[in-house]
Order: sequence, then C-alpha cells, then structure tokens
Amino acid sequence: MGREGRGTRQRNIMRLVSQPGLDPKASVPSFDHDARPVPATSAGVSRPAIDPPAEWTVRQYIREKKDQRFPSPRGQHRCFSGLDALCGMKSEVPERPTVVLIIEDDRQVRLLARDVLEEAGFVVEEACDGREGVVKFGRVRPDVVLLDVILPYMNGMTVCRVLREMPGGERVPVVMMTALGDSDAVREAFDAGATFFVPKPINLSTLPEHLTYLVRSSRVLQELHESEAQNRALLNAIPDMMLHVCREGTILDFRAGNGCAYAAFGGNLRGRTIADLLPPGAAAQFMAQVGHALATGTMMVCEYELEGPGGLNTHEARIVANGTGTVLAIVRDVTERRQSEEMIRYLAHHDSLTGLPNRIFFGEMLELVLSRARRDGKQVAILFVDLDDFKLINDTLGHAAGDHLLREAAQRLKGCVRSSDYVASGAESGLCGNIARFGGDEFILSLGNLDSVDDVVAVTQRIISEFSREFRIDGHEIFVSVSIGISMYPDDAEDTGSLVRNADMAMFAAKEEGGPSFRFFTRGMNEAAQQRLSIELSLRKALERGEIFVHYQPKVDLSCGEITGFEALARWHHPELGLIPPDTFIPLAEKNGLIVRIGEWVLRAACAQARTWIDEGFSDLCMAINLSSHQFTSGNLTSMVKEVLDETELPPSCLEFEITEGILMERTEKTMRILSELRDMGVRISIDDFGTGYSSLGYLKRFPVNTVKIDRSFVREIDSPHEDAAIIKAIIAVARNLNLQVVAEGVESHRQTEFLLAHGCNEAQGFLFGKPVHPDEASLMLRAGRWRDAPARALARGR
Repeated sequence: MGREGRGTRQRNIMRLVSQPGLDPKASVPSFDHDARPVPATSAGVSRPAIDPPAEWTVRQYIREKKDQRFPSPRGQHRCFSGLDALCGMKSEVPERPTVVLIIEDDRQVRLLARDVLEEAGFVVEEACDGREGVVKFGRVRPDVVLLDVILPYMNGMTVCRVLREMPGGERVPVVMMTALGDSDAVREAFDAGATFFVPKPINLSTLPEHLTYLVRSSRVLQELHESEAQNRALLNAIPDMMLHVCREGTILDFRAGNGCAYAAFGGNLRGRTIADLLPPGAAAQFMAQVGHALATGTMMVCEYELEGPGGLNTHEARIVANGTGTVLAIVRDVTERRQSEEMIRYLAHHDSLTGLPNRIFFGEMLELVLSRARRDGKQVAILFVDLDDFKLINDTLGHAAGDHLLREAAQRLKGCVRSSDYVASGAESGLCGNIARFGGDEFILSLGNLDSVDDVVAVTQRIISEFSREFRIDGHEIFVSVSIGISMYPDDAEDTGSLVRNADMAMFAAKEEGGPSFRFFTRGMNEAAQQRLSIELSLRKALERGEIFVHYQPKVDLSCGEITGFEALARWHHPELGLIPPDTFIPLAEKNGLIVRIGEWVLRAACAQARTWIDEGFSDLCMAINLSSHQFTSGNLTSMVKEVLDETELPPSCLEFEITEGILMERTEKTMRILSELRDMGVRISIDDFGTGYSSLGYLKRFPVNTVKIDRSFVREIDSPHEDAAIIKAIIAVARNLNLQVVAEGVESHRQTEFLLAHGCNEAQGFLFGKPVHPDEASLMLRAGRWRDAPARALARGR
C-alpha cells in the first residue's frame, strides 16, 4: 500500500467493527482519521457520514465504559500481538508516576489517549506538532513517547531522530503511531530510532499495559546500562591485565589494563599462546594452574618473574574457570608489593640500628642449628655478650653516641666469628653470621659445629681482645669491656629458651666479677638467678612493709673537722635475706621504675630528720640526697620538692641534691630549666662522681652547680703511681677557679686526708670519718663531734 498525504488519505477516526455474536448496536467503537462515527460492516466499506460528536459525548462514553475492557479487533494490531503474549499481566503502575508525552496533531486522539492513560495512573503531557514535542521533551523528560508519524512543521521520523540525539533521549521508549502500514514506513520508523511501531487505529484497551511494560523494560535496560557503565569504569580503573585463555593456552581475548603487566608483552596478544609470552618454566607453571582451575573450579594463583627495563619484575596471575572450558586470568605486576613484603619481613627479623638479626630471628635460626647438631652429634655454644658501663656512655655522651657505639660493637663482633661458626649457610638462612642483637646493649651469638669447648674459648678470647681496643665515637676515645656468659648444648640444656636463659645467667655472673671476663653456666647460677627474681618481686612490697629505711654518712670540713652535713642513703632489710646491698636493689629499682617512689620516700624521711637536727641546735647542717635520672625526668620533681620542704619546714639551703654527669648530658635544655628552678628555691646542686663521665668542663660553668664530688676511684689511687693524683689536683683547681665547693668521696686513710687538705679540698666523706649509720647513731656523732680533730691530727703528723 502506498503512502497517503494528509489531503488524500482517509481519516477514519471512528469505525464500528462488527464481531461475531455481537449486536452491531452494541459494538465497540474504533476511530478513523475523519472523526466520524460509522457503523462497521463485515466488509468495512460502508461509511455513512455522521456528525462528529461533541467533546462531552466522547468523555461521557469513556466514563460509561471505564469498567469494560476494550477488545482488540482481530488482525488490526499485528505489531503488538507478540507483546500482548509477553505481557499476559494486569496493568501495574510503577512506584513513581510514569510521564507519557503524546505528540499528535489530532486533538481528539490526544484526548481519548489522555483519558485512558490518566485513568490508569499515568501523567500525560501533550504536544500538537513536532517542534512543540521536541521542546516539551526537553522540559518534562518523559518516560515514554507516543509519536504520530505525520505532523505539522516536523514529521515524526525527524522528531524521533532529534529526540534520540537529545540528552537523556537515547533510551526513552518511542512508540510511533501511523496509519501507514507498508514495510518501508515501518523500516524507516525503526531506522529513525523508534522502539515500537503501532498502526492506527490504536487499541486503547491495552495501551496502559503496553506502556507500563515498555517503561519497565526501559528502566531495566537503563539500570543495566548504568551497571555496565559502572563495570566499565571499574575495569578501566583496574591496572590489571586480563586474559581469556583456552585450555590449550591460546589467548582468545585480552584487556591491556593501565598497569605495568601489559608493558612486559606489548602488542596484540590475541591468538598468541602463553608459551609465546612466558619463559618455559613460568609458562609450564601457568598452564598447570590453568588445568587445576578447569578441573576443580577453584581460583588458582601463579607467580612468575619477567625481565623488565629496571630488572626482574614479579607478576601474579589469578586464574579462574568461567564455565566454558576456558579461563580468565587476571595478571598484575606485584614487584613493589613483593619488595615491600620483603622489607617488612626484613624489619620484622632484623634490628634496625645494627642490621643484625633480632632475638626472634635468632630463635628461629637457633632451632635449625640445634636440629643439625642433634643429627650430627655436635655441640652448640650460646654466647651472651653485654657491654659494660654502656649506660654511663649513653647518659654522658647522649643516645646518638650510644647508638654509634652499638653499631661499632656489632661490626667488631661479626669480625670475631669464623665463617664456620655461622648459624647456617647463606643458602639456607640468608644470614651473614650467627650474631643477633638481643636488646639494649646485649648481643647473642650461636656457635655451631663444635668439636670441643676449646673452640668456644678461642672465640670468646677474640671478642675480649677486640673490645680492649678503644672506640672513636664523635671525637671521644672510649674504652668498653664486655661480660660474656656461655651455655652449651647439650650439657646445659637442649632447647632454645633454656640455653639462652642459662647464657644470660652466666653473663650476670661474669659481670659481678668486674672487668672483661666470661663465665660458663653452672647449676648454681640458676639458684642465684632465682634469688635475684625473688628480690625484685619483694622490692615491690618493701615500701609498704616498712622494710626501706635511711642511713646517714657524715661529711666533714677538712679544715676544722666539723661535721657539715650528711648524705642520706637508702637501705633495705629483707625479712628473710637480711640487709640487701644498695648496689643490688638500687639497679633493680631503676629497672622497674620503683626508684621514683623510693626516692620520694627517702626525700621526705631525710628532710624530716634534718629538721629534727636543726631543732636540736645543729643549724648549719646540709642534707645531701642522690637523684636518679628517673626522678629527674619524672615531670613533678620541683613541685614535689617544694611540697616536702613546706611540710617539714626545712630551709631550702639545708638541702642538696647530688646528680651524675649523665643527667647533665641528657636533655640539657630541660635539665637546665629544672636545675634553675631548684636553685631559685635555694636548694644546692652537687655533681656526684665527678671525673668518671664524659661531660665537658664547660658544663660546670653553664649549669647552676654549687659542689663537685671527686669520685672514690680517684681518691683510692692517690698513693699509687697513677695519674689519679694529678686528676684530683686538676679537679680541685678548676672548682676553686669557678668558686665551687669540692667534696672527696671514699676517704679511708689519713694519707688521703693530708693530700686532699694540702691541695685545697673543702670537705670529705668516707669510712675514715664514719660509715652510713642509723639516725640515732648519727645524732650521737653530732653531739660528740668525734671527728672534730681528725684532719688536724693528720696534718700534724704530716709536718
């Protein structure tokens, strides 16, 4: 059938279609394009003219028939017949109102369609020509468009093309309506972008259902499109290369990705095989995992290395079967990740300061050594090495110097160990040697493949000899000795933990002997270690039980013999072990932090005792109290001192704090502030054990110091042909020039007293003048003035 122009084509708006078994008078109207109701005959040709009904007549008819279904005449809706079968459902209005744009120049068609659709819950917008339709589409953004083909100004085909090019118009369903039924018109409509082609007259009874289905399908397609867009964006963001590989290893398809994996291959991979891309070993491994993935249905992982511009790069392929006898392989360059993992693994097993294995790694390696020793029937030695007086160096020269010393010590230890002593070969463990940093200033060595103890002694003596040479640290010459404890497998223990613990106990025994030394573990050491542990546990309750008390050692004015003050010294009487030496429990208290509580208790007790002596008439006494670095940095020292002075009403000038050179060297700005606060309160400051540390003489001028105390080690050697006498003379001379008082510690002979007095030392303390005693005995000493003439007698004998 050829196309008809608007002037020549029949406009059959309403036509009565007869149906079998129905009275023609009750027939349902259809519509021709002339808006003239005509009775439909069986031939469909008899069309007596009828005046067009008024608008109210059409609307009244719709209202009267709103509960009836509009049967579709057979053969008139071929384009929708398949869709009707698919729908087979009641019309359901979507959750949000569906907007329908009707672009139709015939007003009555628009009115009828509008009433039917609004009755079904749709929101209807109308346009009477193509240009208005385009404008309204852009304004209302409908969910579906009913579009007539023949329109004024712009025909339906053109309108459809324009709508498809507008934003948001690509996927809106467009239903073309026309009486043109030839195949060319249908093809042109679909080419223009129509979703469906509907011949006129339209079956209004099924129109709501069709449009609901179209909108629902459109929304599903839109969601699918958005999901696909998201998936594409996600895939574009993934750096991985993707390969679609068949069972034989041929690449069926690929996606390059934006990472480094594709750069290793380059070019078009489609049609190439895995064997073409990877080295033989890696290709065989890859294909083996492909077979496993296809056989088991589980994801397999393959890792291989390829030569890249910067060296070997590590690639990881995750392979999963996709159910079609092929696999999908996701390939990623994991070089940086593997390097990071290696670094994390290294840091987890090595000491960051020295680069040596840490105790965790050492334990793992020692297990291998012991396993080999059991197999070969060999001995293994564990050497526990501790640097003597390391804390003094750390305190005086600072932590940076201490770290430098630890690194140098690690290098010397590595040089002392023969290659045959290594924990394990490089191929098995990756270690360069058998040395580990155990923590702090402690190192541990494992010597395997030993035939006799003589081998252990030889290595130990090499270590002691190597550490007898000076270290050059930040311009200072430092001498550091070592204490070494040794335990043997299998004689002393057979497991890692016990061997290390026994070597540690032997090291403590060597340290107690003093100087560079080593000790082999003995069973008696275990008992001593248990006793130390018991003492440490008991110390925590000693204050609560009243087991801590204070003894007082007098300080004497060498010029007249008068007692000028006392040094308060903490003592501990254990209920079972008796009197515990201070050099035993003070280090334990510093180690576990109890020194702060003990120090505060001593301060309160000593200040109260000094107040008592002042009340008895000894007004010029000065009470000296030792401060540990823990107390000094506790944060509340000055406020606590002020509180104690207020409580005891002790004049601040009667209190003197003795600090070590290490406190001066550590955190100097904070140290200066705290010392200045104490001096401003009137408290005196003394440097204890002066000359044993590494502090500069400039600190004497910089810090608010009143007194320096010459260490007993110098006083002890006054009579020997060493340089100690010269050192004492120098210290006294410097102190006098800086207007500082000088106190000598450890005076035990009249000869020492004569020397000190002759060279201008102000005060002295030591067993010659009195040991640390109970407060009652100290009171008796004050009243008797028992050492008043001791220095004078010493000088008289010297003359």
